[in-house]
Amino acid sequence: MIDEQPGLVVVAGDWHKNERWALHVIPKMAAQLASENRKIILQAGDFGIWREDAEYHWMGKTYYRETYLEALTAILEEVNAELWFVDGNHEDHPYLKELADKYHDPPYLYGWITDRIRWLPRGTRWQWHEKTWLAAGGAVSVDKLQRTEGKSWFPEEEITVKQEAAIIAGGPADVLLSHDAPSSEPLFLLPPPAEWLPMIVKAEMHRERMERICAGVKPLHVFHGHYHRMKQGIAHAPWGSYEYTALDMDGTAYNWGVLNTRTMDFFFPEDIR
Repeated sequence: MIDEQPGLVVVAGDWHKNERWALHVIPKMAAQLASENRKIILQAGDFGIWREDAEYHWMGKTYYRETYLEALTAILEEVNAELWFVDGNHEDHPYLKELADKYHDPPYLYGWITDRIRWLPRGTRWQWHEKTWLAAGGAVSVDKLQRTEGKSWFPEEEITVKQEAAIIAGGPADVLLSHDAPSSEPLFLLPPPAEWLPMIVKAEMHRERMERICAGVKPLHVFHGHYHRMKQGIAHAPWGSYEYTALDMDGTAYNWGVLNTRTMDFFFPEDIR
């Protein structure tokens, strides 16, 4: 019988559809999970869901190319692993829903977009070793004004008021896998470029929304990406204290690590890049 409650999982930060990086690190991740019957990689958003054509035409001929999802599904199949991800701000959100709607068919739960890759819609919960896990993707693109709505950014990137209320109504959660960070977590970021400044206030409002979610569900552990900077610590908020782990982006030494789901100990392997 397959163990539905893994002892070890991998948690990874942003990948931004960097296929070369993903194909490089997935076998390393699987090797870290060699003792597990079910090898699960958790990815904290900006996974890289964008429309792409498998066919292209050149000089009157039609050619086929492997898509990002096809390439990752193949390598996950090869190493007998699966990848679960929350949505980030840099995703084609309508296309992601199309993929999930199209693939949804028993025995698969809603959210699977291939037989090895699972999207965790906002508010998804599951149990591992008597701990409730909660997925809550989404964030604000601070470079939104340099992007094109409906093509390179989508309004669905933000957690909505309705989603916030529904997540809180779901009750307490021990572990939060998100893309954005709650406002009680210190960021230690450098000053943003001038062209991002108009969106910083809105980004901070989204962090306040994450804070309200955390105040409602009171997680003890938060794992997220988005800020392209690794940091770990303990945050103290009016509603309680929690441990946070922020993961760096693709191509960096601290993009991913291994989590013991029983003890919640997290570490970065030596062979990480």
